[in-house]
Amino acid sequence: DWLFAIIFLLLSQPLQPQRAGHSLILRLEPNRLQFFEYESLIFHCEGSHDSTGLKIVHRSKGELLKCNTTVTSKRSSCTIPNIFPEDSGQYWCESGDRNRSDIIHINVTADPVILESPISVVEGETVTLRCRRKTTSTNLSADFYKDGRLIRRSSTGNMRIPSVSKHDEGFYKCISGGRESNKHQYTSLMAQLFSVFSFMTFTTTLDLKCQTHFFIWTRSACFS
Repeated sequence: DWLFAIIFLLLSQPLQPQRAGHSLILRLEPNRLQFFEYESLIFHCEGSHDSTGLKIVHRSKGELLKCNTTVTSKRSSCTIPNIFPEDSGQYWCESGDRNRSDIIHINVTADPVILESPISVVEGETVTLRCRRKTTSTNLSADFYKDGRLIRRSSTGNMRIPSVSKHDEGFYKCISGGRESNKHQYTSLMAQLFSVFSFMTFTTTLDLKCQTHFFIWTRSACFS
């Protein structure tokens, strides 16, 4: 029997997003997209002159009302002390004038293991994948697979990929001793081009940038 989790790693270009005007940014704390049931999650909405009018929105549930909200001059934060699988889905932050941040898709699981990866992965960076068990905070030994092939055995539960490149794209899985999980969790990283033409003149230098997004699919599966 085994515990395992799976992600799909797809690289974007090594560029950072840039928008004209005053855009909103949604950040997560902790800075990842997969969470265990009952974990605490904080949403930070930044980038507006009036942080008092900011709100966090779930695509199917609407505005998050049952959370501990903290407002400063620079951002509005919403803390959920305990999250559940039904809290999975797409989130964004929104201002009173309907300005929105980009969408972040999180997954909350009752499974015993998750494979942690950074929210943004760009070519040339060093990426660390972490196999994390729900029942312990200590490092666990784990085997890491890429596209079904064993590529690393780790006594710490971490796998470091230096100077990540297109060659490193693929499905990654970590396995550690225990009972087999009953779900696959896929995380796909995609690039999106922003519109940056607002407030521009004929003498403006145009610099196009890309931002990355994760999309997570979960499916039930049976294993023998």
